[in-house]
Amino acid sequence: MASSLHSEIWWNLALHELPQHSRLNHQNPVGIGTPYVESLSSYIRRIARSHCLYPGTIIYDEIAPLSCRKSQQLNSVFNTLGRAVNGLGATAKDFVQALETLTLRKDLHLLTLIPLAEVFHARKLSRLNQAWCPMCYEHWQSTNQEIYDPLLWTIEAVSICPIHYHPLVDTCPHCKQSFYPLDGFSNPGYCPNCGQWLGTISSYKEQELKAEEVEKQVWFATSLGDVFAILSDLQGMISKDKVVAKLAEYINKTADGNIVKFSRLLGFSPGTATHWLTKRHFPSLISLLEISFYFKSSLTNILTGLCEESNLVTGGIVPDQAKTTVIGTKGRSQFSTEQLEELQAYLQQVLESGDSALPLKEVAKHLGTTSNTLHKYFPTLCDAITKRNFATDVTSLSKERIEQFRIALENTLASDADLPALYQLASCLNTTPRTLWKYFPELCNTYIAEREKRKSYVGTTLPLAKRLAEVQSLLEAALAGINTPSAVFVIARDLHVNTPALRKAFPDLCEAITARRELEQQNVKIEKLDFIREGLEGICNSDDCPPTIASIARQYRISGLDFQRKFPDLYQTIKIQRAEFKELQAAERLQKLESGLKTYLEGEKCPPPLAEITKSLQTDESTVRNYFPELLDAILQRRYEHKQGLNQPSLIELEDILKQILNDESDSPSMREVGRRLGYYTQTLNSYFPDLCKEISEKFLDFQHTASQKRIQDACEEVKQAVAALVGEKVYPSGDRVRNRMSKPGYFRYKEVHISWKNALQSFGFRT
Repeated sequence: MASSLHSEIWWNLALHELPQHSRLNHQNPVGIGTPYVESLSSYIRRIARSHCLYPGTIIYDEIAPLSCRKSQQLNSVFNTLGRAVNGLGATAKDFVQALETLTLRKDLHLLTLIPLAEVFHARKLSRLNQAWCPMCYEHWQSTNQEIYDPLLWTIEAVSICPIHYHPLVDTCPHCKQSFYPLDGFSNPGYCPNCGQWLGTISSYKEQELKAEEVEKQVWFATSLGDVFAILSDLQGMISKDKVVAKLAEYINKTADGNIVKFSRLLGFSPGTATHWLTKRHFPSLISLLEISFYFKSSLTNILTGLCEESNLVTGGIVPDQAKTTVIGTKGRSQFSTEQLEELQAYLQQVLESGDSALPLKEVAKHLGTTSNTLHKYFPTLCDAITKRNFATDVTSLSKERIEQFRIALENTLASDADLPALYQLASCLNTTPRTLWKYFPELCNTYIAEREKRKSYVGTTLPLAKRLAEVQSLLEAALAGINTPSAVFVIARDLHVNTPALRKAFPDLCEAITARRELEQQNVKIEKLDFIREGLEGICNSDDCPPTIASIARQYRISGLDFQRKFPDLYQTIKIQRAEFKELQAAERLQKLESGLKTYLEGEKCPPPLAEITKSLQTDESTVRNYFPELLDAILQRRYEHKQGLNQPSLIELEDILKQILNDESDSPSMREVGRRLGYYTQTLNSYFPDLCKEISEKFLDFQHTASQKRIQDACEEVKQAVAALVGEKVYPSGDRVRNRMSKPGYFRYKEVHISWKNALQSFGFRT
């Protein structure tokens, strides 16, 4: 029995299935299950570094074949769409699916916001540029930890590190440039533009932040980090309905169901909150974080709809002084008795308050109602508050301020210039006319009277009865003038009088002005018609083709209908002449086309293909077939006979010519060029001389390859010279600077040129 067991264990020759190997390293993401989980763009950069490759090589060579996106679309991943890799849309899903296939991992979707796609939209969610905390980079490097970029840093709503309370930075301190989350040559912790380390804390300027802002931003980062820590458990736990139900719960508990009060507390418009509750729109991430901070409730509870043990009132929603405040409910027909008593008590408290005057509109806004509603129920208290505020405004002015107003009024009166209106003067003094009248009634009366005296009444609003002689002289001057007088209503407007009053006071003058205007306008019309007729007669008498009716009408600024009505004879003449000229042109074109076809037919050489013939004659095949079918058939028949008559001696001559082209080292044409020179199709030459045509093509490809290699070598030498020149100028030779100094910057994308740049950097001691 022992021997049989031994043989069963050691002599079982059955084949065992080997585990499947991944295409890329089966590398573990950093921080899954923690608030500082790694982002997918950072994971791609670390995968590329583990293979000693650039992220661009991984994306183009490995991810692109598995993605449904074309390589041209992947170019945008390194630009504005780089943030979409860490988001929740189709780009993130494509990259996750491709990377999970390449690494055989099943948890890479936790490095993106895909688990939150059910409750958020992509707008204003992720940052456009990469952001980082330099203190985190420095700490990870000093403790030999993995350097990566957390998903939390890619969120636009997060602007501070919750660990070090340091603002996130998005500009390199060395080259002063920003970069996208996913760069083709990026490396975690290093700037892809200049290659410098981003964790040097001394390179950054200190930023002073207010304590309230720091508290708010830390809350945002912490709440969002708590959500990231449980991304794997949120499947089926979050939904838009739960979020909307949670918002409705907050509104009912803190604002008694009043959306207006709730919106004002949080700084949102009532329409926005209404759209949230009706599911017309859904709150963005920043809005939910604001609500979370205001209610001191975790974002996880809002997303999942869980109940909190904390009291919402003690969380800072309702101030202590407003605990007895009753919120006016929009849409209710009346207040309850208890609500009216509490409203009256609060208004009495505002009236008896010794603080600075609070406008009634602000009081109503604080109560969640309107000032009209307060006036309706408590007119006496509202009037008392308004009077108290007016008295406070008047008595709160200092003696120095009052003296400034008096001096300004007296100096303005003493000046010789035109006096502005009293409200304009008050606006310049940052006060109101009511205040000036309150303190200086006599001075204001004097100011108004003096302003009336100083007015220049020529053309102003002085009543018409007081300036009849002046107006009559102006009307007579307009009537007797050389130029066409203006319309009566224009004259009345310039004189600041009413048009009917002017016509009533001077009926004869107004009628004379109107009659003169009509007569002169009629003469102008006649002159214009004569001018147009002369021009049209010149067009008819010309030997050239007349222009179109629309262009003629546009030239003389009349409509086509007026042209036809006012000049019917000339209109018909121009149309007939234009039609005859077009027919003559068509006949000339057909004659020219016929002579060209006969030239090809009667030539000594074989006629070219039909496409080449039509192109040289500037026509199309259908026109030739419609007008000259016999000539076309004759040309095609001659081409056929020429091909059939290709005898052995002509083949020998062609073979000799092809051998000469092949042996000529100074010329390396393509087969298309050879066929064009000899007057044969490439297919015809290939059918008779396949070996020679193949050798000519290989010679052409070798020539192209040699020329391309020479251009690349010249570009490499140019890169080395550019690096040396920049180093001589004491400027870091970054890729962009070197590319800008090249005569052909596009060659910088070639691998050989890029390697030459890297070697040049190493030769000068730069780290690559």
